[in-house]
Amino acid sequence: WTTFVCGGYYDGSRYLCWDWTQEEQYVDFLLSLSGSVFAHYGGGFDFKWLLDHAARRGLECNVIAAGALIKSAKIGKLTIKDSFALFPESLDKFTTGMGVAKSKLGLECICKSACGGYCRIRRSAPTEDMAAILDYMKKDHLSLYDSLVLLGDFCDENGIDAKLTVGSTAWASAQAMLGLSDCDLDPSEYGRARAGYYGGRTQVFRIGEFHNVFEYDVVSMY
Repeated sequence: WTTFVCGGYYDGSRYLCWDWTQEEQYVDFLLSLSGSVFAHYGGGFDFKWLLDHAARRGLECNVIAAGALIKSAKIGKLTIKDSFALFPESLDKFTTGMGVAKSKLGLECICKSACGGYCRIRRSAPTEDMAAILDYMKKDHLSLYDSLVLLGDFCDENGIDAKLTVGSTAWASAQAMLGLSDCDLDPSEYGRARAGYYGGRTQVFRIGEFHNVFEYDVVSMY
């Protein structure tokens, strides 16, 4: 997961793909882009790889992170965004939920851990394995692109103001629907309000009943 093997880019009209020997050229291309580029769970792996290259080049990077995950980062005219922040499920569940087919890698596992063939993704992969890896990557790009377009259409049709994360999307949509204004808090008031966010567990639970007591997680209600 820490070694670059191959990279690609799809903008709805053209698909570009490189093998690992062109890593620096791939970085050059990405950093030449303007606007937003999405990667699903990019904040866990891909963005850190790109930010590492940007830092080596002495480029200024403005990062929005939550814990160890990078939600978004701006490098020059390029903004990289993690679609996982808006749809916090695996790419398989995201694409399936949007009615888009998600391909499998199709390589037989050789590490005996039922990894789905990911153990065979390496720089020294045989030609036939690399061809399968590149084809799989291309299909992943296409499925993510199609799912994001469909998600955007769904938001437009239902009056949802899509933002960077689930929480910011919920708040922006509630503001638009209910005419809510931003809170005008001074720093000390904001500090007290923000502290309440960490009052309990933040996992998403179903509403359940236990000994006639209903349990709710306020943080997860949105």
